[in-house]
Amino acid sequence: MMRAAFFGGVLLALAGCHIGLCSSNAACCASCEQPAPTASSGCSCPAAETPAARCPLRSPCAVAYFQGQGPVTCCAGSCRSAEAYAEPSRRCRGEDPFVHECPVESACLQVHRARLEGNVFVPLEAVWSGTPGPLAAVFGTGPKELWLAGAQGRLLRGDGARFDPVASGTTEHLAALWASGPEDLWAAGWNGTLLHYDGRRVARVVAPTKQHLVGLWGSDASTIYAVGAGGTVLRYDGGAWRLLPGPTTEHLSGVWGRGASDVWMVGQHGTLLRFDGARFRRLETGTLAHLTAVHGTSGDVTWIVGFSGTILEHRGDALRAVTPLTHAHLAALGRAGDELYAVGQGGTVLRHARERWERVGYFWPEPSADLLAAWGSGPTELWAVASNGLLLRRAAQ
Repeated sequence: MMRAAFFGGVLLALAGCHIGLCSSNAACCASCEQPAPTASSGCSCPAAETPAARCPLRSPCAVAYFQGQGPVTCCAGSCRSAEAYAEPSRRCRGEDPFVHECPVESACLQVHRARLEGNVFVPLEAVWSGTPGPLAAVFGTGPKELWLAGAQGRLLRGDGARFDPVASGTTEHLAALWASGPEDLWAAGWNGTLLHYDGRRVARVVAPTKQHLVGLWGSDASTIYAVGAGGTVLRYDGGAWRLLPGPTTEHLSGVWGRGASDVWMVGQHGTLLRFDGARFRRLETGTLAHLTAVHGTSGDVTWIVGFSGTILEHRGDALRAVTPLTHAHLAALGRAGDELYAVGQGGTVLRHARERWERVGYFWPEPSADLLAAWGSGPTELWAVASNGLLLRRAAQ
């Protein structure tokens, strides 16, 4: 699923004729040693000339074709380097590769692409989970122990490199995970599904609802919240799950808190709730967008994301909307150190760092696959799961 490809110009140059019409004129070299490719008047080059894309990648004509007439872009050391530099002499230093020599998933090419698009590059890597089904939840329970959950009761556990199936005892879709430790993991899903792993086995737990449950969060092993369809809010007290009378019937999608007495919940039609352990308070958001996730950063700052690129910031007692960086739906938030990441539709990743949000550029091999959940740990470690069984990883440094 992950295959190397060269910079987009190669594909364009190899485009042929379609139903007798040229999609574009061919770029031709009178000689690969001539640094000035010319456009032919047809789909192919004259017999005495060579298509620019077929010249050796370091030849003057190929370099001019891929990088134009200005300074060339070079990779410091190798294509794996995240350091690219412009070389006015049009020849890379020593053995440094030209950026157009690098495969599309390489760090150097992705840094170059991110700069062209005005994004920031983050070294994110796509990883195959071993299952083709949609994954909807991810959570870490210890060093090199990661749990995944998804469609039809799919439950996986692994070290980040390999994942093995765990018998869940259900075929209901699982949508959320939360754990207080490696021997206390909870999963929630459709039709009131609640599962508990105690370090030995997974068992189904009776829930006081048949509504779909899609969000989980706990302050500790004896205070856990689950939210879902129809405004459903459940609370676990260490012994049993109980249904809380909430103030809304709107579908709730996400839950997060700073402690048992400060829990935030978000959902459909701009719904934002704050719960102090005894009473709910509904906050006015000024939007009807479907809000999907909530997470806090330092101090009293809480972030909310949702459909159509919606980002809201709650700081102190004020709530404000952030100018959207994308129109893609945002599905989840994950924190890695001082950085907060929002992930969503089509592999979209946004990062909040140094008091601002920015679009992240990286290689995502399946543009049609959506990122549905995220989890972070330590200063840099971040995981996200996708609708096609892929994971996105930023490894701890």
